[in-house]
Amino acid sequence: MAQQKQSKVRLIRSDRSEGIKRDGKDVVKVFNGTFQQDYSILRSDSAYFYPQDNMFDAFGNVNIQQGDTINVYSDKLNYNGNTKTAILTNNVRMVNKDATLTTNYLTYNTATKIGTYTDGGKLINKDITLTSKNGYYFAGSRDAYFRYDVVLNSPDALV
Repeated sequence: MAQQKQSKVRLIRSDRSEGIKRDGKDVVKVFNGTFQQDYSILRSDSAYFYPQDNMFDAFGNVNIQQGDTINVYSDKLNYNGNTKTAILTNNVRMVNKDATLTTNYLTYNTATKIGTYTDGGKLINKDITLTSKNGYYFAGSRDAYFRYDVVLNSPDALV
């Protein structure tokens, strides 16, 4: 099997940026920045970009956009471009067409388009609401799996 070529996180736009040292590393402090990796666009009010590590920490109005169907929002983001893993915290909202997933902590892989939460979440799809402690959302297929304290509420039933 051929080895997959590692893609780089790129800063494609910012209002302002400056090189600084943070924890002994060369870092780019970014203001109102837009990053790109493959088909994912990632935006935030501010960020610390570690180009040598292919990762960044983002703060305020975080948005991950994939095509015209998937948007993930949060207050904070830690993004690792090597694994394509986004750890989103505080006021997390994942929108995929008619479905909206909300939680305070979501791990999302931009390559597989799989989001996972383990500390409570809610999925709303039209007039159906489902809450659970753990959840797995597959954005590509729009499938979801839930575990622990699962409650389904619809106009027809409460399960």
